[in-house]
Amino acid sequence: MDDMDRVLLDRVAVRDVFERYLQGLDRHDTEMIVGAFTDDVERTSSEGGSSSSGTASARDGFSRPGLGPAELDRTIHRTHLLGNFTVTIVGDEANGEAVCVSFLTGERADAPHTLIRGIEYGLSFRRESNEWRICRLDHSLTWMLEATPVKS
Repeated sequence: MDDMDRVLLDRVAVRDVFERYLQGLDRHDTEMIVGAFTDDVERTSSEGGSSSSGTASARDGFSRPGLGPAELDRTIHRTHLLGNFTVTIVGDEANGEAVCVSFLTGERADAPHTLIRGIEYGLSFRRESNEWRICRLDHSLTWMLEATPVKS
């Protein structure tokens, strides 16, 4: 395999692990989310200024039923659409950025409610045992719209 083939395969693998993370969020699948991380993953969020490290903390944080933003009392459905995704790979490490739009439906004050949110991610990846994983995930909410859904 030549260098160009290796670069292309690595780019696909890096994007794939991030897409698995987003799919885990949409499915409410904690193990799929945590499976995208290195054991020492560092996570930060602009919402509440939270930060955590390690997969045990991630598993605990993502396993709460109805997990979602403070604007919803309970989250029922989530859909993340990945837009721009850029990555620079050097050896077994990669750094990148991603932009997503998320659609969250749930309840606020016992009434159906929907959030449409723009999210920017700062990302670092590391290849371990021939597999790419996320080792840093910085989540930044950039904009949000609120609506009452026609159907939830």
